[in-house]
Amino acid sequence: MSARPGPSRRNLLIGAGVLAVAGAGVTYFEVDHMGSMPDYNASVAETRRVLAAQPDLRDFIRYATLAPNGHNTQPWRFEASARAITIRPDLTRRTPVVDPDDHHVFVSLGAAAENLCLACAARGRPGEMTFNAAGGVRSTLRSAPPTRQSQRCLTPFRSANRPARTMMGKRFRSAISGFWPKLRRRRVSISC
Repeated sequence: MSARPGPSRRNLLIGAGVLAVAGAGVTYFEVDHMGSMPDYNASVAETRRVLAAQPDLRDFIRYATLAPNGHNTQPWRFEASARAITIRPDLTRRTPVVDPDDHHVFVSLGAAAENLCLACAARGRPGEMTFNAAGGVRSTLRSAPPTRQSQRCLTPFRSANRPARTMMGKRFRSAISGFWPKLRRRRVSISC
């Protein structure tokens, strides 16, 4: 019987060492180009800055991207022309395991369209929203005086108010006991 030729222990250790050094080099390169925390904070501040008084189409799109979206996939593509902004679904960002019928994709598009509509109306460029069969939304912009109501809704920050939900027990009912009969008699609506 002859010994089967194969890698020797020495060659195996040399190969493992080369792989370890190469992995460390790639990791260092990636970490070195990742950026710093001040760079990240500056990027977030730029994204969330308040909409300018005379924004261009790019600013309206930036504001629309602040919309909530399913699994933070941001499943949209924007196209801007001189007087219109079109939002199309980006189906490469779908999540078929948790959203097989793309419901979250189109709800996210609706949220982006609502943000776009609010921002345009608040800055004197309200649009008419039209929908196409492929699931896209087109906002054709026109000039008009800014609406005060939509200006109140312009906030670049989002937050969930979950602690308020925990008050739905006895404390909450006792806090609104004097107001509850009045609230039940009339419809309360919040519109933006």
